[in-house]
Formats: sequence, C-alpha cells, structure tokens
Amino acid sequence: MNTKTLSQVLIRVWGVVLLVSALASSGNVFLFLGGAGEWRGPAVASFINVLFSFAAGICFVRYGDQIGAWLASDLPDGSGPSSSLEVLSAAFAVLGAYFLVTGLRNGTVVGVELFTKPKWEETATAAYVWERQRQTIVTSVVDTLAGIILLFGRHNIVAGWSRWWRFLRSRQENGSE
Repeated sequence: MNTKTLSQVLIRVWGVVLLVSALASSGNVFLFLGGAGEWRGPAVASFINVLFSFAAGICFVRYGDQIGAWLASDLPDGSGPSSSLEVLSAAFAVLGAYFLVTGLRNGTVVGVELFTKPKWEETATAAYVWERQRQTIVTSVVDTLAGIILLFGRHNIVAGWSRWWRFLRSRQENGSE
C-alpha cells in the first residue's frame, strides 16, 4: 500500500466515524433544543457541533480520494510499498487534518455561544463566553495549533524522529558489542 492510498483510506474511515458520531449525538441535541430557558444557548452550540461533524463526515466520505491525494501529494508516489517514514508522514498529515477540523469545530461552538448571548446579560462578552465555554476555547486553540503543526510541519517531525531513532539504534548497537 502506498501513502496516497493509505491517506485516502484513513480520511474515509474518519468520515464514517464523524457521521456515526453525529448521528449518535443528534438525539440528545434535539432533546436539548426542545427545552427552554437557560439551556437554549448550549443546545444551539451542540446542534452546530453535530451539524459541523455531519457535514465534515459527508465531505470526507465523498471527497476522501481527493483529500487523501492532496495530503500525500508531496510524498514520492511509487508503485511499491512505502517506507515507514513515508507512512509516518502520511499518518501525521491525517492526524493534523483531524486536529485542525476538531479545533475549527470547537471554534464554531464558541462562536455560536458568542452570538447567542442574551441581551439582558450584563456580563462583558469575552467574560460571558469564557465563563460558559472555557474548556471549549482552550481545546479549540490547542487542537487547531496541533493540527497546523502536524499538517504543515510533518516533514520536520519525521526527519527529527528519523535522526533520533538512528541515534538510539547506534547507541544500542555500540552498547551490545
């Protein structure tokens, strides 16, 4: 299996996981939407989260070939099996895409919370969002940064991993003599 095929398969599998997750969560979201009062804002944010997951899942299943080919476009495309470093690079690309989409999805939830702030609420907007979505804000920033680093810095990470692995193996071989 070459890196392009591996990337395409992983993207499609991830799309199926997103679809199943969105469908499994949709019942709870609709129950929250039926309620009134204090839970209306979080229910709308959860609905947007499920909607984003569902849309991303459909895109990944439908366009998995194109996305996987793009993720592996800068790797050598051979007809034979790929080296472990090429597979590692493809895996980091897919993992980076995962973290990037997850971070953007959580950022969307924070944005919805920002726009659904009640007019009667006297708390400052930033404090209001921080109070209600503190964990989501932090995970959004961390996931987005991790996605960007893994997606666009994967070659440097793989090169560093390769150097470190060679260093460890050389120490192991020198120590066993």
